[in-house]
Formats: sequence, C-alpha cells, structure tokens
Amino acid sequence: MKTLLILAEHFPPSFSIGGKRPYRFARYLPACGWRPIVVTTGEPEDARRDQTPHPLPDSVIVTRTLLPSWWKQAKGTPSDGTTAKPTNTLPSQPTIWRRIKDQFQLPHTSKRLIRARIVSHLATLVEEHSVDAIYSTSSPYEMLGLGVALKKKTGLPLILDLRDPWSLNFTQRSKPGWYRRWVQRIERRCFEAADTVLFTCDAAADAYRAAYPHLPSGRIQRIYNSYDPALKPADSPQSPNKKTIDIVHFGNCYGPRRLNTVIEAIALLRDRGVADADRLRLVNLGRPAKADLDLLTELGLDDRLTWGPFVSYADGIQILANAAAQLLLAYGDETLYVPAKTFDYFLTGAPILCLTASDELRNMVESTSSGLVSAPRDAERLADHLSAVIEASRAGMAVCTPDTAKVEAYSSPHTASQLAKLLDSLT
Repeated sequence: MKTLLILAEHFPPSFSIGGKRPYRFARYLPACGWRPIVVTTGEPEDARRDQTPHPLPDSVIVTRTLLPSWWKQAKGTPSDGTTAKPTNTLPSQPTIWRRIKDQFQLPHTSKRLIRARIVSHLATLVEEHSVDAIYSTSSPYEMLGLGVALKKKTGLPLILDLRDPWSLNFTQRSKPGWYRRWVQRIERRCFEAADTVLFTCDAAADAYRAAYPHLPSGRIQRIYNSYDPALKPADSPQSPNKKTIDIVHFGNCYGPRRLNTVIEAIALLRDRGVADADRLRLVNLGRPAKADLDLLTELGLDDRLTWGPFVSYADGIQILANAAAQLLLAYGDETLYVPAKTFDYFLTGAPILCLTASDELRNMVESTSSGLVSAPRDAERLADHLSAVIEASRAGMAVCTPDTAKVEAYSSPHTASQLAKLLDSLT
C-alpha cells in the first residue's frame, strides 16, 4: 500500500466545510490502495466541535501538529457556522474599514514567520512514514504554498486541491488591484510547481485552463465533492398531518447566496391565495443575511423563517431528510461553483429546490431526478415549484424521487477511487 500525506488545516471534528472533503478521501482511500497520513491543526479546548462520529480505518494516521501548540487559533469564524450573528456585507460592498484594511493587508502571510518550521516538520513526517505523494487542500490558500514548499524539499508528486477558485473567486473583486495581481502571481507559481491542480466542478477547471494555457495538458483536473453513504439518515416519509411544510437550507447565507428570491416566491403564493401556502416555513441551519431578515419584515413574513448556528452534521442531515424540500442556493449569477451542500442533499434523498445560473449544477440536479431548478431571481418559477411541493406534501408524498443509481456517482467511495487512480498515475 502506498502512502499519501494529506495537508488540511481543517479536519473533523472542526465545523469548517473545508475539512469534509479531505476526511472523505481519508476514509475511503485505503480501500483503493492508499494509506493517508493526515496533518491538520489542533482544536482549541473551548472551541465548538461537531459531535457527528467521524470513523477512519485503522491504517489512517491523523496528527494535529501542522501548527505549533503555542500558535493562536481562532475558536470559530463567520464561515464555519458557529457564529449566530446575521451576515451584514456583500463582498462587492465592503465597509470603509474593510477597504482601508485591504490596502495594507498582504495576501497569505499569516504563517510566513513559521513556514520554514512547518515545512521542516512535514519533511520529517514524509521520511518517517515513507510517503509517496502529497495532497494539500485549501482553504486557507496558504496550504497550497506549504504543499509547494514541501514538494521542493522532498521531490514528491504534489496534488493541489483548491476546492473553489482562487484568483477567479468572486470575493477577490472587492480587493485592491495590487492585491489581486499579487494573488495571481502566487497562484501561477503554485500551479506551475504542482503535478496536478484539482477543482470541484468542470466550469472552474475550464476557466483555469483558459487562464493558464501554457500549463501541460492534464495539469488541471476535476473531482467533484461527494457524500458519505455511511452517514445516510433513516427514512422519514412525509406525513399529510404535519402542520408545516418545511423548506430547509443547510448553511450560511452571505455574498451572492441569498434567500430573497425564496422569500419573494412565498409572498407571491400568499398574494395568490394558494391553498396551504401559509404552512410554508423556511428553516436556515446557519446564518441568514441581514438584508433577508429586513425583506421578511417588509413583506410581513417574519414568522416564516427560523434560523440559528449550525447543528451537528448528523442532526442537520436528519433535518434535511425530513424536509418537504431542500433549498440549494448557488452564488447568485456565479457559475464557477457547485456548492458542497449539493452532495449532502444527494445523501438525504429529499427533493431539492435549486436556484442557480450554473448549467453544470442544473444538469446534476435534473439528470439525477433529484429536484426542481429555477434561475437565481425567478420568483415566479420558484413559486410554481413551491406550489408543486405543497400539493405533494398535502398528499403525503415527495415532489420527486431521485435516481439512486445516478446519484451514486457522487459518493465518497467513487471520488476516492478517482483520486487513487490519479495518484497511481503520478507515482
């Protein structure tokens, strides 16, 4: 069995979404002939932890020694769901203080002073465990630079897994021009040093192939995120006697990801006098945008939304499975993303209501018969879909039934097999 060093700043029981992808690879790679050595950070003692069990094969080693024990770590961030306060500012509308801060904040320098120490420690682990290849995943994007530095020191094949776009990310648009150019230079150096650069959707991979046409063919590839079939929740058939018809969104609302179109669609159904429309309830397992809370008040729909910080993954998945529909919000008009929660939704099997401008995401939902798709701001179309959900709920049925054979292509064993084949080709 060959050995893979996985560099991931976030890893369960951390709440961060960035830890789920490396965990699922680590769990299923041993069945594909690769033994993972996971190097991650320690969790502060008073940090909130996801209580969902995260078992790993006995061959997998997890060492929480990526950063020195004295290094100060955040207990929680707005993006990990442990913070309850609604989000305020869109990335395209930074506050004055944020603009001033951006003029003086250098990219990817928080670990600069201890980078040599980190790389030296990682090189020791490489020798100790006879590592055959390196896999480094963001975020933060500094992890990619650490992977490149370790490759230069050891000469081992390197896979950089960006998950989401880096220089092409919509969050970069509000940054100063000098900052964006600096990020692009760092990104280019990382891409040129890596043996493979991974993205989680075809649209992002294609955009980067166009941005870096000089890179060798096959350098940029795609492996989708996935769901862990071992965590599938118990079946919970819909009851026609349930008082509310719950539309559940799993995650935070920020930037272009907003509930406004859903709120407007619910208002349309109310104004049309659609039977049982008053039973619709939005449940957000995460932070809503303050602008959406204001819209609810404006339209007289304050009682239609319940929300709070993330629950544990297992509890969240069970709530999703019990929902009349799962709300899948993409990032507005952005098309270089397939949200990670897409695969959590595939796991539960409950119907999906998807709002996206991405043809790739639309095809994934529709080709698996997993749900109904609307454009990001098409409240009329979404209102029609909600009417169908209401009618199905009244009959005690789901509005659609997924094709389980097609959904299985997005399972963790399948994506781990894809990564193993890639690693085999590199070694």
